[in-house]
Amino acid sequence: MSIPHPTLEPLLIDEREAARLLGVCPRTIFSLRRAGKIRAIQIGSSVRYEVADLRHFVAAARDGGAA
Repeated sequence: MSIPHPTLEPLLIDEREAARLLGVCPRTIFSLRRAGKIRAIQIGSSVRYEVADLRHFVAAARDGGAA
């Protein structure tokens, strides 16, 4: 028996994919994370980002708060 998947969006994405979604280079994502402007999740030695957090960052930047 399989569990239905309500969405095809991944739970977490890597830095390269986060950069691609935002249209910036991976170094920019790294810098934003280090500055505390984008949340990240550390799993072992991997750093991952929630798409919802990236959307929140964009909304805040659009409203004049994050970037």
